[in-house]
Amino acid sequence: MTGYLLYLAITLLVLKFVHLFHQRFKSNLLYADRVEYLALLRDMVKTKMHALDEQDMQSRFMKFIANLGQQSLTKQGIAYFRLPDFRPVYVISNPKLIEQLYSASSQHKFSQKKFFNRLAMVLGPNNLMSSDLGSDFHRQVRASILSRNEAIRPQLAMHVMDFFKEYQTKQREKRQTLATFMDALSRKILLVTYFGKEIIDEFEELYQPHLTKQLIECLFNLDPITDKDSKKLLALRNEIFSLSCRLIFSPELNSILLKPDSWLVHLLKTHLASFKELRAELEDISVRPEVLDAEQCQKLLNYARQKGDSTTLSRAVRDVVNESLFIPLLGFDATATTLIAALKIAIQDKRVYKILKQEIQEHHASSQYVLRSAWDSDQKRPLTYAEAVVLEALRIAPPAMLIPEMVREPIKLKIEGEEVILTANSLLFIPLESVHKQPANFPDIPLSAHGQKILGKPVIKSCDIFPERWLPQSLSGEPYHLNFFQNSPSELFPRQLEKQGRFLTFKTGARRCPGLRLAFTEILLTLTMLHHYEIELEGEEELHLRFNYHTALQRNGGSGLITLQAAKQAENVFREREAREFKAIERNREATFQKGGNKLETISEADSPTFSSMNL
Repeated sequence: MTGYLLYLAITLLVLKFVHLFHQRFKSNLLYADRVEYLALLRDMVKTKMHALDEQDMQSRFMKFIANLGQQSLTKQGIAYFRLPDFRPVYVISNPKLIEQLYSASSQHKFSQKKFFNRLAMVLGPNNLMSSDLGSDFHRQVRASILSRNEAIRPQLAMHVMDFFKEYQTKQREKRQTLATFMDALSRKILLVTYFGKEIIDEFEELYQPHLTKQLIECLFNLDPITDKDSKKLLALRNEIFSLSCRLIFSPELNSILLKPDSWLVHLLKTHLASFKELRAELEDISVRPEVLDAEQCQKLLNYARQKGDSTTLSRAVRDVVNESLFIPLLGFDATATTLIAALKIAIQDKRVYKILKQEIQEHHASSQYVLRSAWDSDQKRPLTYAEAVVLEALRIAPPAMLIPEMVREPIKLKIEGEEVILTANSLLFIPLESVHKQPANFPDIPLSAHGQKILGKPVIKSCDIFPERWLPQSLSGEPYHLNFFQNSPSELFPRQLEKQGRFLTFKTGARRCPGLRLAFTEILLTLTMLHHYEIELEGEEELHLRFNYHTALQRNGGSGLITLQAAKQAENVFREREAREFKAIERNREATFQKGGNKLETISEADSPTFSSMNL
């Protein structure tokens, strides 16, 4: 106890001196309230001494960052403090600084790699999250993700509809919560995208939710990995590999998962061909990665099962197998979170529900509901109301609340003619609450007398749920409820806002989430189910989307039981849609895969095709 008190006293004294020194010479930075800052340091030291729960400390730290980001807006939108190990920490909420940070000249000077050290123990050091941005391996894997996502998008309507139809039958026996329902839908889409629909039933039978929970705990953690942590991470690594092998060696799935153009085989080829240190061991077992077939894959997998992590090659194969399942094991969580938020807005806000359902019906009737990403929108292709609902969910309740980065090289940023240098080895956090709810980014909207009468308030704040702020347009080309506004607000387009550092749910630039277009299409299609079903939520908490800092990825609601009741016209629409989808699939098949070959086309985000032929 005496040692703890002495360590705490010395740490606080030194940090107070450092804090005052920097405050004197860095006048353009905001500093935390002294009492709040010292309380945070005290709690961090207590956590190191095992006197405070680590999860509680994580929540406490994230809230501190979020509050500091909000407070920084009273100054230049950048704050500064130091950790107990004296590491500098910058908190940035100013969009102009964020835009500079993610510019081409700066983006190679920082990374998230060290935040995923725990994940690297489960998936290997060269997984997509941990690999170096811009490396050949990172580029190839990212391109193949984009390619597969685009290939499946024309088929998503069929899979979403099938999922709703299956649930409509199953709900007679047992209803699911909204969260369970959306988790399963999102997992299904990812399983179909990367493995094929044949895997779904067996995967769901073997899937254990604790795997996702433990993977989430591997994210955004800089604490040293203890022996206890290592054992836990190794156990998780082995459990995921075991699950993968049960799927791969299943008689019903083996030929599907090991076919030449499968996701697993593609990852194996890419990984084994990218690292020269594996060549000798590959030659010893007579495997050539450039011509990998099912038989050689079987040989590699059996080798990895036999050797475990004892050799470089067996460890690499286990890495690839685990990474192949990472997307359906964890990737679904973020999409499901937005699905829940968007559906809550659509169903629980009766005004929004009425407008949205009317729009969906009109688009169905006219066959003009083109499924595209809202990131394609501009003056020539305005947003629909459904897209605006999804964007509000992404803005007010993004799955990740903070964007963490580790500065590797000094970065120069300019604020109002002054220069701030982010020092090497410092930490950087962008709190999305102070970005997405900042009036400078999403201005408050004064309402007309008519708008005030309908909405019951004089002004729409940046923190309010209001799809009309995105100026979505009806089929006739008129913005929805323009008579609500005193003055017509400026148009908002997500791609432009993203580049300006004002809308960062999917990050930006080379670091943008490769699943953006797939996720947005899935969420939009889920909203179109309002045309086919009456959706009821029983026992769901009220519509109050907020930032929750309890875990690395947040979630709002989802505890209510979901009930579906089919609309009368659903079956006819379903049959018509199937015929259109079949034609769309045939037209777009060659856009993603090279004709007559197994090699995936690499599609960049800038050039990725939009399947505008997909009409519902």
